[in-house]
Amino acid sequence: MASTTTLLQDILPGPGFPQSINITRTTAIHADEAAAKLLASCEGSPAIGIAYHISKRGKVDFVCLATCSSACLIKFSKPGQISTKGMFASLLASNGKHGQLSEKSNATTHQTILVGFQMARIAVQVNHVTKQAVRGVDLTRLFTSDARDSPADIIHKRLFSAVDSWKVAQLWIGEDDSVSRDLPLQAWLAACIGLRHKDKLASSHLINTDHLHFLVSF
Repeated sequence: MASTTTLLQDILPGPGFPQSINITRTTAIHADEAAAKLLASCEGSPAIGIAYHISKRGKVDFVCLATCSSACLIKFSKPGQISTKGMFASLLASNGKHGQLSEKSNATTHQTILVGFQMARIAVQVNHVTKQAVRGVDLTRLFTSDARDSPADIIHKRLFSAVDSWKVAQLWIGEDDSVSRDLPLQAWLAACIGLRHKDKLASSHLINTDHLHFLVSF
């Protein structure tokens, strides 16, 4: 069963950004339904933001995908609960198609691109829990080969110069009880940057778990 809530955000104030985000929360068994609903909210943006959470036991327990208006927060109780041919797997592989849900036979389709901060880490962790290929653009390296910039730095330089960096940093250091807020906002911020710089995404290198031999240090 899925539940839908509205999350108010105060990270990016002003008329240029939505002040609320629609959140669909569900389990891995229903991930394809949530992913299909998310794809319908893309509104012409290729970018799908992604974030994950590790429990106190050291296991990935939540994965979140987001557009600039919506997010789906997926709960994982054990690895390998995702269909290889489903919509969720397609979005993880940067292979979702805009318009494929349309009833119009002549609808134009556009391919989605997964985006996230520190994509190599995201890809390895999400691949482990979903058992699906993960392919996406690392926003940390989208603008430079120097990956020292934090998410707050990237948002300040590339999205909103007046951002409160501390509010952004807190999204990555929150406790388990703030996952339902922090994770959607992480993925949403990634999607917003992806939309702002969508022309650059098309020519960017994709981190690909097919080419990662789990050499990422955690």
